[in-house]
Amino acid sequence: MVVDISKMEEGMDRNIKKEKKKKKKRELDREQEIENLVEKTQQHLDSNRKIKKRKDPDPEESSPEKKAKFSIKLNTENKASEKDEDTSDGIKSKLEPLNKGKGPKIIVAKEDKKEEDESTMSKRKLKAIKRQQEGRIHETKGMNKALEYLHNWKNARDTWKFEKCRQNWLLSHAYDQNKIKESDFCVLLEYITSIRGGMREATRSSALKESGKEVGKSEKSRASRILQALEQE
Repeated sequence: MVVDISKMEEGMDRNIKKEKKKKKKRELDREQEIENLVEKTQQHLDSNRKIKKRKDPDPEESSPEKKAKFSIKLNTENKASEKDEDTSDGIKSKLEPLNKGKGPKIIVAKEDKKEEDESTMSKRKLKAIKRQQEGRIHETKGMNKALEYLHNWKNARDTWKFEKCRQNWLLSHAYDQNKIKESDFCVLLEYITSIRGGMREATRSSALKESGKEVGKSEKSRASRILQALEQE
C-alpha cells in the first residue's frame, strides 16, 4: 500500500485552515454579541432619558451647546493573533463607560485565581509532630529499659546481664529527678560503687563538672552523693 505524503500534507493544511477560520468566526461572533448588548443598553438608557424629559423637562437640555453626557466608541477591528486574555481585557475596557451612573451593569466573568495550596505545609507540620512523638516514645522506652536493667541488677543478680548502653543512659541522666526518681537513684548509687576501670573515673569527672556548674540544688546534691559513693571501695 503506497501512501501519498503530499496528499496527507494537503489534508493537514486544510484542517489547520479550517480551525483558524472557526476560531476567527467565534471571535467575530463574540464581538458582535458585545456590540448588540451595548446597543440594547444604549437604547434602554435613551428611552429612560426620554421618559424623564417628558415628566420633568429641562430647558437647558435643549441648548445646542449642551454636550453629551457620555459617548460610546467601539473598535470592532479583529486581530486573529490576539490571545483570549487580551480579548477579554479589551471587552472590559469597552464596557467601562456603561458601568458608570445609574442603569444596568455589564459584568465580564473571569476565572478566579487559584489559591495557594496549603496542604503541603500542613503535611510538613504533621510529619514534624509525628517525629517529636516518635522521639518521646523512643526516649520513654530507653528509660524504662534502663530502669529495668537497674532493678534486675539489684533484685535478680543471677539473671542480670551487663549492658553498656543501659549503664550509659543511667549515668548520663543520674542528675535528672524527672527521669530517675529518688528511690531509683539510691539503687543507682549502689550500682556506681560496683563500677571499675575507666568508666569509674569518667563518672567521677562528670560528677565534678556537674557540681561546678550553676545548676539547681538537687543536681549538685546528687553530684556530691555520687562522689561520696565513688570514694567507697
